[in-house]
Amino acid sequence: MTDPDPTEADSAAFLGLRLCVLVQIVGAQGRDLLTASKIETPQVCVSVLRFIALNQPTTVTALSSELRLSRQVILQRLKLLEDKALLASVANDDDRRSRLISLTPAGKKEDRAISAILVGIGDAFEDLNREVGANLSQLLSDAADCLSKHGLADRISEMENQLEKPHKKGRR
Repeated sequence: MTDPDPTEADSAAFLGLRLCVLVQIVGAQGRDLLTASKIETPQVCVSVLRFIALNQPTTVTALSSELRLSRQVILQRLKLLEDKALLASVANDDDRRSRLISLTPAGKKEDRAISAILVGIGDAFEDLNREVGANLSQLLSDAADCLSKHGLADRISEMENQLEKPHKKGRR
């Protein structure tokens, strides 16, 4: 394998850090917006609450699958929302092992307030997308899908194998 371009190697080395910094910035600014609007839902639960609002009744399995979070994380977030009386669950007549989760009236009110904030956040991200010249949400989702299907180790191995093939042909 040839020596990597130092610029490319450095870029790869710091990609995780750059993503973490972006997550911290978006998280802090989102938290500030929620706090200013007196939203009771913990920031980490907003996507769970919105998914339930859009897909109620739903199940832990559906939440876990669609939000790409472990069952354990989903259960923790549901407990936080349940403690704030924002959701309720009932037995699922179709599958006794699962429960159907829906928003309570307080949860629906909270969702309306969050939805109003998300409109502004969506507009701000559209502006950011124009500024950086990419749809960040789609780009990050596509990257996650690609790496889930075809991981870094497999990609590196395939590139190393491709580089070795011309040498093997030349030996014959």
